[in-house]
Formats: sequence, C-alpha cells, structure tokens
Amino acid sequence: MAVDPKSLLCNCHGVMHGTVQRVIDKHECKTVADVTRLCRAGAGCRSCHVEIDELLTLAAAKRGGFWRRLLRRFRS
Repeated sequence: MAVDPKSLLCNCHGVMHGTVQRVIDKHECKTVADVTRLCRAGAGCRSCHVEIDELLTLAAAKRGGFWRRLLRRFRS
C-alpha cells in the first residue's frame, strides 16, 4: 500500500498515515486498540479502523506474523 505519509488517516483526531505507521513499527502493534491507545487514531467514529487494520496486516507480514494474524481473523 503506497500512501503518502503526510495524508490524513484519522479525520476525528487529525492523525497522519506516517504517524500510524511509525507507531505500528516502533511498538509492534498487533491490534487497532494498540494503535488507538498510542496515538488516538481510531478513537472517534472508527471509519479508519479498516485502514489501520490493513497497515497492521502489512506490518505483521513484514515481521513474519502474517499467517498467525490471518488465522486469528478466521477463528474470531
């Protein structure tokens, strides 16, 4: 997903894509709740949850946890 890091991801709290990506990478976030707790993205109307989840999936794939995350989705 090639997105401009300066583009807005969370309209409610004014959080940029780059900020969310840095939080995910630095803290190895695994859930939207982790991201929300650290940078407030997703704490408002929740319309950005899908996009945050996509970033989490990509980060998990980079860390090698893609399959575990995918399996967890289907088990829920």
